[in-house]
Amino acid sequence: MSTEVEPAEPHFTPEHFADFAYRRARGRTWEGIADEFKHPAPDRLRRTLEKDEAFQALVRHEKRALRDEAEADAVYLLRVQTRDTSKPELAQNAAKLILEFVTKQAERENKLEVEEKRAKARFEVETKRAEGKAVKKGPKVDPVPAAVTAAALAPKGRVFLYGGEHSTHLFPPDHTDTPVQLLREVVGGVDFYYVLPQPQGTVDEWERANMIPAACRDA
Repeated sequence: MSTEVEPAEPHFTPEHFADFAYRRARGRTWEGIADEFKHPAPDRLRRTLEKDEAFQALVRHEKRALRDEAEADAVYLLRVQTRDTSKPELAQNAAKLILEFVTKQAERENKLEVEEKRAKARFEVETKRAEGKAVKKGPKVDPVPAAVTAAALAPKGRVFLYGGEHSTHLFPPDHTDTPVQLLREVVGGVDFYYVLPQPQGTVDEWERANMIPAACRDA
């Protein structure tokens, strides 16, 4: 039975992981990183971070930054060559390479932008679809003809908060519906309608005969 004890794992901060990613993107070995940051087991460090999605995202970010730096350096050197009047053929070739690079760069950025927009659109569609499935379907409400809506706004019309227990087509309100008052106000030439609770105790003959179950009516 081995009594060897593994060295304690050093404590690393997010800044350390950013430094690791920077060095990995630029070709440093795990052994070199472990030696620089005093980690006793480079293989364990490698296995741990290779499975860490956040760390891998940092490495991808650093690789993109390195690529951008290399492209900028190359373009700078080419621009220097375009100004060399002693070698016109070389200057012309350098200008041609710069133009090709800028064109391809624009095409790549446009492609990425289109892909991002498509991904965003797919995400929004899937989100709305998921929200639609999560909403519990209520009772089917039949379309109300315009004439019925107009009658409700007439002086003799009645307005109810739908209770959801019957069809709204050709069926009058029942005890599951709530009588309310409709208040019309005109502000700035615009009609506004407010739904107000019906005052307690105000039940007319129609409501008494149709809304209140027979067993609950007053003698």
